Amino acid sequence: MSREKTSANRHSKDLAQKTMVIGTIVTVILFALYFYYVHTGKITPFIKSFQNLGIYGIALAILLLAILCVLPVPSEFLIVMNMEMYGIWFGTLYSWLGGIIGAVAALYLTRWLARPLVERMASKYLSQVNHWLHNRGSTGLLAVRFIPFIPYHLVNYIFGVMRIRLWPFVWTTALGILPFDLAMAGIFSGFRHGTLLWGAVGVAIFALLSVLGFVYRKRIF
Repeated sequence: MSREKTSANRHSKDLAQKTMVIGTIVTVILFALYFYYVHTGKITPFIKSFQNLGIYGIALAILLLAILCVLPVPSEFLIVMNMEMYGIWFGTLYSWLGGIIGAVAALYLTRWLARPLVERMASKYLSQVNHWLHNRGSTGLLAVRFIPFIPYHLVNYIFGVMRIRLWPFVWTTALGILPFDLAMAGIFSGFRHGTLLWGAVGVAIFALLSVLGFVYRKRIF
């Protein structure tokens, strides 16, 4: 029995690592294309055509972000594109809403369709997160969101397997992803608009999240 548990833990760890590697590669490729199109000016016609869709374009931007939050695909690229199309603050708002909607969708899709698969693939994380949340409740849910190098999607899948009520999941997700979105907004502002102050603020928030995340990671895992 212990051999099976050890093998499952090793497999779940390998799966998380592979997801991280693939996600990193995809993110690098997408951002390389983004920098190319920004540098050549080819991104402008695309942005204008999307903006011409009006409210439908906004709904589509939120929907696409939500879909990426369900699938094990990095969403940072789309967050940047939303800021390109709708400005820093509205783009951040739409990305934040899409992240919440996608997290809820992932929670219920896991609960209804993929529970056995997630239980098998993420058995190590399930037991550790469950132990962490036992006496901490919503505060523990919020803390898990700050752990770096554990994919956002995997956290949604794990919570989908566990008996977590919708409202605590929603508000901790909304609050937990907000600092990262604001950090992205600050870094984007520094990069695209040359606002050094906001760029520094974004980097500082990201650094603080990393420190907090590593602290919580040691406590949980």
